[in-house]
Amino acid sequence: MLNYELDIANDDLRTQVIRTEVHTADGNDTSGLTQARAVVGAGRGVGSENGFGEVLELVDHLGGALGVSRVVTGLGWRPHAEQVGQTGSRISPDVYIACGISGAIQHMAGIEGAKTLIAINTDEESTMVQRADYAIIGDLHEVVGAVNEEIRSRRG
Repeated sequence: MLNYELDIANDDLRTQVIRTEVHTADGNDTSGLTQARAVVGAGRGVGSENGFGEVLELVDHLGGALGVSRVVTGLGWRPHAEQVGQTGSRISPDVYIACGISGAIQHMAGIEGAKTLIAINTDEESTMVQRADYAIIGDLHEVVGAVNEEIRSRRG
């Protein structure tokens, strides 16, 4: 084996590896998402990579799956296996709860099989809110936090 080091400044490179991820077969398995009866979707409205706490708690309460928008996977907040939409999974749950998702056409194509669509969003004019069977206008963290609290209190 021959090792050779190039004398090139980083500014001269056209591309640069900024992150690598190793995915196992389990990490790319979308069957939990595509077979779930309840899917809680999360979009840019969660705010950051660390903003999924309440949403994930709701997923657990419902025994469902987490689905995310392309923006979320593009930002590296969640893995591609959780993406719903034209370039992700197409789902047909009994209920889809979209939290902080505007409703880009590509995402809407992935959820068209949902029987009931609930949107939680601050933008009452968003496509997701306009197409929802039920909509709650408000901050997803406050709304989902309150829903989780109510579920916890009823379960004792």
